[in-house]
Amino acid sequence: MKEVQLKRLALKNFKGLKNFEFETNGTTRIYGDNATGKTTLVDAFTWLLFGKDSTGKKDFSVKTFDNENRVIHKIEHEVEGTFSINGDIMTLRRVLKEKWVTKRGTSEPELTGHETIFFWNDVPMKAGEYQRKVDDIILEYTFKLLTSPFYFNSLKWQDRRNILTGIAGDVSDNEIADTREDFSILIDSLGDKTLDEYKKELSAKKKKLKDELKLIPARIDELVHNTPVAHNWEKIEAEIETVKKSIATIDEQLQDVSKVSQRYYDKIQKRQSEIQRLKSQISDKEFKGRKKFKQQLDEKTDAISTAKKAIEKVTNRSREDAEEIKRLQGRINEYAKEQELLRQAWIEENEKEIKFSDDEFLCPTCKRPFEAGDIEAKKVIMTQNFNDDKAAILKDINKQGAAITPRMEELANKIKVIESTNYQAQIEQHEAVMREWENVHLKTVQAILNDDIDYQNLKQQLGAFEKEPEIEKPVLGDNTELKKEKSGLESNLDVLKKELALRDQIEASEKRKVELLEKEKTYAAELSELEQTEFTIEEFTRTKIDMLDTRINGLFGGVKFRLFDTQLNGGLVECCDTLINGVPWQDANNAARINSGIEIINVLSKHYGEIAPMFIDNAEGITDIADTAAQRIELYVSEPDKTLRIA
Repeated sequence: MKEVQLKRLALKNFKGLKNFEFETNGTTRIYGDNATGKTTLVDAFTWLLFGKDSTGKKDFSVKTFDNENRVIHKIEHEVEGTFSINGDIMTLRRVLKEKWVTKRGTSEPELTGHETIFFWNDVPMKAGEYQRKVDDIILEYTFKLLTSPFYFNSLKWQDRRNILTGIAGDVSDNEIADTREDFSILIDSLGDKTLDEYKKELSAKKKKLKDELKLIPARIDELVHNTPVAHNWEKIEAEIETVKKSIATIDEQLQDVSKVSQRYYDKIQKRQSEIQRLKSQISDKEFKGRKKFKQQLDEKTDAISTAKKAIEKVTNRSREDAEEIKRLQGRINEYAKEQELLRQAWIEENEKEIKFSDDEFLCPTCKRPFEAGDIEAKKVIMTQNFNDDKAAILKDINKQGAAITPRMEELANKIKVIESTNYQAQIEQHEAVMREWENVHLKTVQAILNDDIDYQNLKQQLGAFEKEPEIEKPVLGDNTELKKEKSGLESNLDVLKKELALRDQIEASEKRKVELLEKEKTYAAELSELEQTEFTIEEFTRTKIDMLDTRINGLFGGVKFRLFDTQLNGGLVECCDTLINGVPWQDANNAARINSGIEIINVLSKHYGEIAPMFIDNAEGITDIADTAAQRIELYVSEPDKTLRIA
């Protein structure tokens, strides 16, 4: 069992408490008038651990205000708590600071935000590390359950129920199924569905069956109302046979006239078909003639176009070659100029002679003239060097000039090759081809068709058919009265057939009536079976209630829990209402609610294996607080105490 005790709590500039500190030793009583800060102590405790007030809100103000309700800036807001966890002492501290920054160009600092600083045993920590330390002491959800007698009953009933079944252990459907055979059959029929889903399925099926059962009597009444009265069917059948025979006699008389008429129309049809065949073949021949004319026209047009393109290509190539000759001749001229410059350079270099200066025969150190013999020797050397250099330069000029000549010859040869091409002859050749095609005379479409013997034969055959006289229409007798008599008989036959059809309608109605009565029996049986299943589910649920109620309420003394509520229709719905000596928790007095909350905390502490400090607000209304192993911090409203007093 982990036992957490609060040993000391210190507040600095926290929600109006500028500097307040108290230490605990077992049960601690804190007295104060309204608005003196009792709730602030609880807020400080929860803010230190979880960054929230006692109601679970994060966005609440911890700052201190002056007498004019203005925030006092540039002060730190701090809560520090010392805890004992199974005898080990640990200190937590949370500090909220304002961040002030003086921006460039201004002299006054501005508030730009806040930062929270965390300490564990005076060691600075990041928020995540700090929260992990707190969670190691006690998780927030468990803390709320174990520190406030009111928190459990502030939860939604579903959450309260889940906590209780988590403590006592839920009653499984299989446990209940083992108690009765019909329960076992019920559970086996669920498949993958839950009991609630199965109940909804049964309810939907029942509604559908009831709706169907309501409709069946109306359907039978409508069927009886719409069923026609029976007739003398044998008499009607005999009249039908008599009328059919009369119609057959008239048909034989009309058939003779119809055959003559049919032969006439067959001849007309045959003649029209033959004419249509000839016209189709003639149209096909004409299409082929137009196609042949277009082919020869396309051939002529393509040949002329090809010749024109060839002439244009040769002309362009001739123009390009003329430009190339100009370019090559320009290069030859440049080479000639270059040779002339080299020739002049050679003459100038060849005419150069050595000249001596008196300064060349002086000592570079003392400036005295050399001896005569030395001067002559030096002149010989200088002359030899001059002549060697001159010979080398002349040789290089000759080499450069000799290299230019083959280049000029190569360019001249290229010009000769280009000039040897007879472009005019090529153009004249293509022009001759073009003139030849232009002189070709095309055969007209009519000329093509005139040469087609089959086409001419087809035209003659069509002309012969069109010249034939019209086929004479045969003279037929007047059959108007026969047709009129037949029409009257057919109308009478239709009436008799409709009357006879009523027999089938009556038989179908009787068959449908029997089907509806059978369905009514089947639906009633299915509805009864569904209602029996629903009754079994209710019995199953009541058994589960009893087992779950016994299991959960057996853990408590004066506090009990109503886990199911009976509706007006006798159905059961899940709930989780806290009862204090039979009185609903919300209707009980404050003392009873606090003591019941302490009893619930005692059971939860035992289940979770943790004991945490318990804050009891409005403790002045309780004469006898329930026993608990948890440390109690009791808050009393005391009018004489205008500031908080610890006792």
